[in-house]
Amino acid sequence: MTPKDHAVFNGNLGRLSGAMLTTVALIIAACAGQRSMWHSASGPTAPTADLKQSVESYPTLMTPRMSSALATSSPTHRVTAPEPWTAYDTDPKHPWNQLHRVLFGRTDRTGRVFGREALDPYIWPSSTYLSPTGSSHEDALRTFDEFMNSPRTGPWQDSVRRAVIQRDLWAVFDQVTVGGKAPRQPELEHRLVQAIRAVALSRIEILGLPDSLELAIASGAFPTSFNGSHPATTYLPPELVDSTGAWVCLGRRDGPAAITHVEKGPFYGRSVFLPCVRAPVGRAATTEFLAALQENPRTADVPEGAEVALVRRALLIDADGEIVPSPLVESIQIRYLYERGGMTAFELILDRERLFLHEQGGLVSVGLEAQDFPLFRAHDIDRFQSSASLDAAGAAQGRSPLQSCAGCHVERLAGIIGGASILTISRERFPVPEGESASVLPSSIEEASSQTIAWKRTHPSWNRLWELWGK
Repeated sequence: MTPKDHAVFNGNLGRLSGAMLTTVALIIAACAGQRSMWHSASGPTAPTADLKQSVESYPTLMTPRMSSALATSSPTHRVTAPEPWTAYDTDPKHPWNQLHRVLFGRTDRTGRVFGREALDPYIWPSSTYLSPTGSSHEDALRTFDEFMNSPRTGPWQDSVRRAVIQRDLWAVFDQVTVGGKAPRQPELEHRLVQAIRAVALSRIEILGLPDSLELAIASGAFPTSFNGSHPATTYLPPELVDSTGAWVCLGRRDGPAAITHVEKGPFYGRSVFLPCVRAPVGRAATTEFLAALQENPRTADVPEGAEVALVRRALLIDADGEIVPSPLVESIQIRYLYERGGMTAFELILDRERLFLHEQGGLVSVGLEAQDFPLFRAHDIDRFQSSASLDAAGAAQGRSPLQSCAGCHVERLAGIIGGASILTISRERFPVPEGESASVLPSSIEEASSQTIAWKRTHPSWNRLWELWGK
């Protein structure tokens, strides 16, 4: 596939007929970062010196537990069979694995289990999963008790595992508290907060967690730039961590720049989303490009090879109940733009097992043929409960996350191409809250974190969590 062919594939979905656009709208979720697949990457990278103490205190951290099936490219959903659910420990029956499975694992009518590599739980507003009317609720309560009563050894002694399982627990709490239509579930909410508090790290421990973006870059596992000869190959620009380089990160005075990602489910302000833009020639060119975009994104000239990135980092709750920004990267989405309005989308996501093994900073690439279930800006359809979402045999049907990027950012019939596809600036489809300025300015991860935390503190889900924190 040539670069131009690839651009057509990824960037011209706006030419679909009206009927097809309606269909696409039902199945896509905007580039958000909840995928379930593996990338055929290079071998394990050596753990850095600052991680050796963690490895020594928990020997199973470096125990290879990827079968040959896991170590090969898998562009579709990962299912548990025949692989055991071993995200947090080599023993599938370990209480941490059991808890993760009961909260994140969803089973279709053919018996296939999904969710082991999902970033966010497969729970939609209409879901009855984990509700008091089903067996999953009792299973969850029982598993929480086993988790809380388990010996404080193994993963309990590893700060990275504690951080990641806290983000998983917090995601479920928000979804069952404010993300669904089911009645309040006080027993489940209480146990979730108990577990969130039990695994909480100190503020110093959170800030000292490994920076997964820096580790991924240092690993050399990913190409550093777009390759026109291999346009489907995911790359990771090292300049993303250079605050003086060609990449310019964007913010707003009135709140998070990527406010739609922050405020909508399944995120609800638990992650910091930092949008960044780069022009091909350097920082001065990027600054000029941004000025033209702010003046009129629909008429601004988009230079061939301009890039847009969205970095998602996890927020965590420390032992004192305060929200703290962490160095853990959950996803990185990159769009390579073409002069005539096309785009090629790429994504890297957090993989728990790779993170715990200190491989590639825990990041893996999303393949072109990858499949996932839409959660962000998706229609309220539980993909495991609704017959309309299952095939004739009862199998769950995933959709391509990379195609969803184009489906959200590009619509030629509506003129959303080129500069207008940079929604943080153009605000096409996603206006800022009333009374707030849409104007963007250079920003930083620190500023974006501060704004996101301030937003989260006003959200009903945080009020409910804080209400249960001391109980």
